[in-house]
Amino acid sequence: MAENRRTLEFQIGTEEDGMTVQEFLKKNLSFSSRQISRLKFRQDGIRVNGEQYYVTWQLRAGDHLEIGLQDDRKPARTGWLTQEEAAKIAGQSGKTFRLPPFEVLYEDDDVLAVNKAAGLVCHPSPGHYADTLSNQAAEYLAGQEGTKDRHCRIHLTGRLDRDTSGVVLFAKNQDAAAALQRQRERGEYDKLYLALAEGSFPCTEKVLCDPIGKVPGVLMKMETVREGGKEALTFVRILEQTGDCALLLCRIRHGRTHQIRVHLSSDGHPLLYDSLYGKEEEGKHFFLHAAQVQFIKPFVQQKILVTAPLPDEFRRELSLRGFSCAGDIQERLDALAAPHSGCNGFCAKDFQTDHNMVR
Repeated sequence: MAENRRTLEFQIGTEEDGMTVQEFLKKNLSFSSRQISRLKFRQDGIRVNGEQYYVTWQLRAGDHLEIGLQDDRKPARTGWLTQEEAAKIAGQSGKTFRLPPFEVLYEDDDVLAVNKAAGLVCHPSPGHYADTLSNQAAEYLAGQEGTKDRHCRIHLTGRLDRDTSGVVLFAKNQDAAAALQRQRERGEYDKLYLALAEGSFPCTEKVLCDPIGKVPGVLMKMETVREGGKEALTFVRILEQTGDCALLLCRIRHGRTHQIRVHLSSDGHPLLYDSLYGKEEEGKHFFLHAAQVQFIKPFVQQKILVTAPLPDEFRRELSLRGFSCAGDIQERLDALAAPHSGCNGFCAKDFQTDHNMVR
């Protein structure tokens, strides 16, 4: 078996007696048909009591089942650079290169959650082949103790825009990435954002539901459309207003490109300092922070809640604009991660009945 491969191990109980391996994988681990199909052709993909079997094998109480996940650590290059390599390339091109500190918020055998800084792109793109969060994450994982090969493949689960800060999830293997993607499709993967938007809201809650599509002829700009767009829902709660702007709590479904920015702009409340969808101010960027992510731990079916602290510059902007919550916003965010805390009005569950507010 590959040395770096992640292996799941299970002791079959009486309630699973008589199940086929395929039935066990679907019911207990939520494996897709495609994942199960890949297991059939994977070396040591399915082992029962130390022997390799097909997915149609019938399990018995007391059996020891092992599932070998995709081995994503490979000797070949996979598109990322170390910070030293990236700095060298940047120096040759005459550019200044400096990455913010890499902050891990949560980690287990299958998932890595990190705190992305505003101004950092998530994955390589034109003009940003080296200075990316994905490069940092890959280097971090490859440098962990016990990993002989420094080249590895990681899977980004839901990127953030360059100037958006907060929680970003990476899957450490292909099977975990597939599990997280299915959670997103089922609405089991939940993310809450804090945002500063222009203008005064006449209500305390609303839902924006216009479909989103590309602006013809304009690169990377989106707009709300009547026909041909993709479905998108943005739930908005106004936490506090100060006359010319408001602090919002947003929850999205579908996760379309620039979804919060597009919906708020279409509603007449673009994000503060959003040069693409609102008013540009030199030296400023918009304030949008992925404050909380809740997901189900792959293969364990345990709910995990990850909270990212509000950036200092976001808190300073709140204070500068006279928001009363500027002093305790971090405490309110920390309360999200406390079990049975009551969540102080920030919990994702508070949005469950918001379908009635769709405009």
